[in-house]
Amino acid sequence: MSSERTAEQFSPKHSTQVIPAVSAPPKSNPSQISDLPDEVVLNVFSYLHPIYLVKCTLVCKRWNQITKDPSLWPRLDLGLKNIKFPHIFSVLNLGVKYLRLAQSKIVSAAKNGAAIIDYSAYLSTWRPLRIQYLDLSMSSIPVSCLNELLQHCCTIKKLSLESLEVNEQTFSCLKKAQDLDTLNLCLCQGVSPSGVIHLKALTKLESLNIAWALRDRMGIIALIDSLSHSLKRLNLSGCRDSLLDPDVRNLVKASPDLIELDLSDCSTLQYSCDSLIQLKHLRHLAISRCDNLVFIEKLTCLNLECLDMFTHDLLTEDFLFTSFPKAAINQCRTSTIARPTVGQKKSSIWGMRTRPLVKV
Repeated sequence: MSSERTAEQFSPKHSTQVIPAVSAPPKSNPSQISDLPDEVVLNVFSYLHPIYLVKCTLVCKRWNQITKDPSLWPRLDLGLKNIKFPHIFSVLNLGVKYLRLAQSKIVSAAKNGAAIIDYSAYLSTWRPLRIQYLDLSMSSIPVSCLNELLQHCCTIKKLSLESLEVNEQTFSCLKKAQDLDTLNLCLCQGVSPSGVIHLKALTKLESLNIAWALRDRMGIIALIDSLSHSLKRLNLSGCRDSLLDPDVRNLVKASPDLIELDLSDCSTLQYSCDSLIQLKHLRHLAISRCDNLVFIEKLTCLNLECLDMFTHDLLTEDFLFTSFPKAAINQCRTSTIARPTVGQKKSSIWGMRTRPLVKV
């Protein structure tokens, strides 16, 4: 009997003990950035300035890996900087497409007079370089470092080497850039006939600036023989006594679809207007300081939009305005052919805005 009472007392019906309800596990509610998935963190990082992205690389290993995503580094401005040459490869490994290095001082890592270093250790083995626009105008870089850099830039489309020292190997490295359509070699030193002949391999080249870089007849002849049929814009100014009327005739045959041509400071030209009128697509012509050039009136058959003839001894601006009423006369004092930066947009290269590492 006692056993039945005991069982009855502890039955659920008579039990006075309150059993707390089992609560559901708390739902995940991320409140810290460390709890967010990589895709969300990457999207947050895309709004940061490059100087802050560099600081994010020091937070933790996870953030360091996320900041190396190529989508965060498409455009970069390192102009007016002092840079060690291996660091350029580190930057390119981030996936930079548009890089401005104008007026930068690039120092080789060579020591004790060594001229050649194997930089393959600085290159990524799993991600090819994506560089497309590269501006090295007026920078200071050893020619050996320049050749090493160009050797790995096979995807480049626009390149400026203005005022740099080059050699035959430099042009040989450019042969790998089969998609190169814009090349600025203005004021380059070391341009030789054996070097420019390699330009024949650049079949997609549309804009070439080689002003004041060729000083002898052999270089002029080699260049004209190497010009692409697809060339649309050419700056060949500064040839002085090297460019002759037969060269202009051969130039027109080699590149008949020229839209813009600059032959300024080619003082030996006399009868080249007979050849220039065969350029049916020509819209912008610069023949400043070509004082011996005659029969300028023949150019009226062209549909010119811009004509630059500064300081011509025999012709006045009134004559030019009357003969070419639809053309803008003497509006461009400097050529813009193949140049990366034009006007006030000093942080843009070929119309693509770059982002400096120093916030301004």
